[in-house]
Amino acid sequence: MWKHLIGFFIAIVLMIFAAFLIFSNKSLFGGKTISLGQQVDKFASYSNTGAVASLTIDGPIVANQNFNQVIVKVSSSSSKIYIINGFNNAVVKEQVFSNNPNAFNAFLKSLALSGFEIKNNNSNGLKGPIGVCPNSDSYVFKFIDGNKTIVNSWQTNCLNQPYTFGGNLNEVLNLFESQIPSYSQDVNNLNL
Repeated sequence: MWKHLIGFFIAIVLMIFAAFLIFSNKSLFGGKTISLGQQVDKFASYSNTGAVASLTIDGPIVANQNFNQVIVKVSSSSSKIYIINGFNNAVVKEQVFSNNPNAFNAFLKSLALSGFEIKNNNSNGLKGPIGVCPNSDSYVFKFIDGNKTIVNSWQTNCLNQPYTFGGNLNEVLNLFESQIPSYSQDVNNLNL
C-alpha cells in the first residue's frame, strides 16, 4: 500500500512541476522558451545572409531514361529551378529568377509557420527517401547557411512510411513551387 501512496505522491509532484514550467514560460533547463513569433523571426533573420532553402523532388523509381528530378533553390538574390533527367543528374533545363531580401524574408517566415524546421524522428534508421516509396514522389528539404546545415529532412507521398520532415508537406511544397514563376510549365511533362 505504501508503494502505491508514494507513487501517487510522486505523480502529483511531477504534475505540479510540469504545470509550473508550462505556466511560467520556463524551459526545463532554466532559460525562457521561445515564442512562435521569436522562432519565426529567428528563421527569417537568415534573409540577410547567404542562406539557401532547397527542395528536391525525385519522381518514382523507373528506368534511368524516364527518371526525373526537380530542384528548387531559393536565396535572397535568386530563385532557381533545375530539371534533371536520369540517375546521373543530367541537367536538361535550368532557369534563374531574381529575388531580394524582402521577398526571401517573407518566404522564410512562411516556411517557418508551415513547420519547415520541424524534424520528425520517424526515419527507422534510413538516411534518405530513396526506395522508401518507389512508385511515387519523394521530397528532400534543406536549408544551408554557409557551411551550416540548419534543415535536412525528407518525406514521401506514401502513408505509414518512414520520414523525417515534420511540417505541413503540401503548404511547404506550394511555397517552393510559387517561387518559380514558370514552375507549372517547367514540370508539366515530367514523370513526377
